[in-house]
Amino acid sequence: YYIKNNKIQTNIFLINVKNYFKNLLNLFSFFSLDQNYKNFVFYSEGENYRNYFIDIIEVLIKNYNVKITYVSSEKKDIIDNASVKNIFIGNGTIRTIFFSILKCKNFIMTLTDLDNLYLKKSKLCEKYIYFFHSGISTHIGYTKKAFWNYDIIFCNGNYHIQELTAVENYYNIKKKKLLKSGYPYLDFVEKKNTKKNSTKIKNILLAPTWINKKNNLFEDYSIELIDNLIKKEYSVTLRPHPEHFKISSESIKIINNRFKKFENFTLEKNISNLESLYESDLLITDYSGISLEYILALKKPVIFVNSAKKINNEEHSKIELDSIENNLRNYFGYQLDAENLDKIAELIYTIEINGIPRKNELQEFLNKNFYNQGRAAEKIAGEIFKLL
Repeated sequence: YYIKNNKIQTNIFLINVKNYFKNLLNLFSFFSLDQNYKNFVFYSEGENYRNYFIDIIEVLIKNYNVKITYVSSEKKDIIDNASVKNIFIGNGTIRTIFFSILKCKNFIMTLTDLDNLYLKKSKLCEKYIYFFHSGISTHIGYTKKAFWNYDIIFCNGNYHIQELTAVENYYNIKKKKLLKSGYPYLDFVEKKNTKKNSTKIKNILLAPTWINKKNNLFEDYSIELIDNLIKKEYSVTLRPHPEHFKISSESIKIINNRFKKFENFTLEKNISNLESLYESDLLITDYSGISLEYILALKKPVIFVNSAKKINNEEHSKIELDSIENNLRNYFGYQLDAENLDKIAELIYTIEINGIPRKNELQEFLNKNFYNQGRAAEKIAGEIFKLL
């Protein structure tokens, strides 16, 4: 009855079955690889994450002549290099199986909460290695156990080592090897930038973070904010968080349908594209980690909207340390309460006159908080190679 009376459902079912077996073949293809490709296995959640990996992988290949397996949950997320084997495993059952039976020497990722949810550690994998795709602190914006199950963590700066050590001591959990790497994505964003900053603000980037709470910037205030900016003839690019495209697709559709008729509105669908960061003159966000790159790498001003806070660890106060994102927000940013969005144009005018607060202290902030500036990828690659 199902096959005869619902051809669309049948076709979807057959496509899903076909994709399942394709992913299963990809899984088997990994186990047939030469051992040299199993010394360093990288896992990416998708194309949006490739920018975090690429410099480290290129340095490993160029400086150490190693073979690498790059496993991704997105088909178009590949590393085009003869020394890299690309394997697509999707987001479903095959990925879960792959994680649980993986046999390799070093599994390298920027995925949090390993072994806490459905992606489990394999007893056949020697070392699980984590590096950060965001500059934010570890004890507020992430879940309580986000980093508990790794063997080695590459830390952006001393603040990460202090936070992770404090968590280990407070909860009496396994000590990890915490290495002083620096923040490779900060270097990547700065290196790729060729545009000279302008004091005149014309192009505005709106980049809310993913917050599953009421009164958040994306769901509750973005329409009002975009409307105010467009009426003042600013060009606005909305850059949703990757999670918004997964969970808030209907809200994205509503926003886009409302503003797509305006030439000065753009919806950024390719989050791996950095042009919107480089072309914009001002960032408006709430608690997104993108603010660190925008201020510290691009030296551009940021307005922080005081809407719902991004707190994913309700026990964060037990770790008596402030977060680097709060320090950055309070010291180098401009803040605007959500109920005062009609004052946005006045604040932008003030920013055009004054620029980033305490801009002359940015380099001191960088020196204090980030290791190996400009060479973090080289540091990480060198430490990974030592594990061979």
